[in-house]
Amino acid sequence: MRIVNFISFAAVFWSVSACEHEPILKSPPEVPAKLYVANSGDATVSVINTERNEVTETIDIGFSPSAMAVSSERKSVYVASYTSKRVVVIDAETDVIKNTIVLPGHPCHLAVGDDMAYIIVDPDSTVFNDAYIGGIKLDQSTFADSLYFDGKCNSLEYLVCDKNGTLYGASELFPTCYGAPPFWPLIINTKTAMVISRCGISLGILKLSPNEKLLYLVDSYLECLSTFDIEAKKITLTTPLKTRLAAITLSSTGRQAYIADEAGNYLFEFNLAQHAYEDSIKVNAPVNDAVVTRDDRIIYASHSSTNTVAVVDIKTKTVGKEVPVGEKPDALTLFPPPY
Repeated sequence: MRIVNFISFAAVFWSVSACEHEPILKSPPEVPAKLYVANSGDATVSVINTERNEVTETIDIGFSPSAMAVSSERKSVYVASYTSKRVVVIDAETDVIKNTIVLPGHPCHLAVGDDMAYIIVDPDSTVFNDAYIGGIKLDQSTFADSLYFDGKCNSLEYLVCDKNGTLYGASELFPTCYGAPPFWPLIINTKTAMVISRCGISLGILKLSPNEKLLYLVDSYLECLSTFDIEAKKITLTTPLKTRLAAITLSSTGRQAYIADEAGNYLFEFNLAQHAYEDSIKVNAPVNDAVVTRDDRIIYASHSSTNTVAVVDIKTKTVGKEVPVGEKPDALTLFPPPY
């Protein structure tokens, strides 16, 4: 059976390798696949076994979690709390807290690279837009203050990091507000602290494609989705969104996006190559966050209104199970990452 599965997997991989959205081949995970759920209402993180779709651990982190990221190399989950100015490090093998890092300000968002976890830090200050990017050295679990200065990171709300250590940042600040220049998102080289590209749209969310060649940018003001070609340093496609977006997640092949409707109970299937809506999936409550498994079979969607995580079958487009978790589940992250 293992030989058959391996041959089937190899055939699928090579058949799609020539496509525009080329998936990245990953070695099989040593740690069983898990879904981590940040419960902002009771200061816990629920751990769901994705084979059984059951909660196996509830980790009390002592403060309200606001963002999460994982390091597959270090088998760690990083959980940030805006209110408590802390980042907790969870061992993904044992689901035990192994470190707590106190920050000089409030962490807004974080992204993990090979040797550094990058954090947007909002300091206690009366100055508007004085946030900066700090970092946690993963091998030491120590905070490295102020990696970037002179306004490059002001009003950033979202970060992603590629495998080469390049950060991509997005801002929700409207270009006309407070005299801010219309230069978003920022693409920052982490080694030189240089802005290497800018775009004139207001952003709330961005996603990096599995092959790390494209960025998908969500304009929270104009309510549109754009594709940004990293090598060409320009936007190539823009499509209006049907409704205001609450969350977006990508398939591991990079062909599809699943868009959560903020106002209703739907996940919309979006073809990224054609930049077109294809279908919709009805869920039982508004979605706060969503992730797709690495085999592109399941979407997990958090519902803070019902304290559950929905297990959505992509093929049948139905909700198979609602997993009870902690209070007000929000951010989701898979370990190992889907791509």
